Amino acid sequence: MASASMALSSAFAKTLNLSTSSFTGSKLSGAPLSVPCVARPQQTPQIVAKQLQGKVVQNVCDKTASIAVTRIFEHPRYKKRLRMVKKYPAHDPENLCQVGDWVTIKLCRPVSKSKKFAVVQVNGKKTMAEEILQQELLDRRGKKALPSFKEHVAEFGSPLVAAAQ
Repeated sequence: MASASMALSSAFAKTLNLSTSSFTGSKLSGAPLSVPCVARPQQTPQIVAKQLQGKVVQNVCDKTASIAVTRIFEHPRYKKRLRMVKKYPAHDPENLCQVGDWVTIKLCRPVSKSKKFAVVQVNGKKTMAEEILQQELLDRRGKKALPSFKEHVAEFGSPLVAAAQ
């Protein structure tokens, strides 16, 4: 039995290019093993910049706009759809954003202590009918993609006519 374990340990030592003098039986003695490190090519992780869409709720500060991003998610236990609004300060170097505009913001390097997003695109204002429409569609369809205004009118009728009645 001892010769079998010694043969295995010597075979193991030969594969690692170690001398068998550091092995006694099945236990190691002496200096710790030094296994040569196998160099692997470094893989750089692909970082995808996070993009969010939201509404400008404040633009009082110079070159800064507060963007309210609404996220709708399903509660893990109760399965009710919840709406969560979070405000992000975003860098707006030309002061293009006005309160009520819908904008696209993108994650970037930190500009200040709290600003980690930059305004990429100003999508303009949405009318009150479009906002009501968005909320209706979110309530009716849940997690599905939202159709355009024309698709909604074709499917459900005009919200302006329904509001007037």
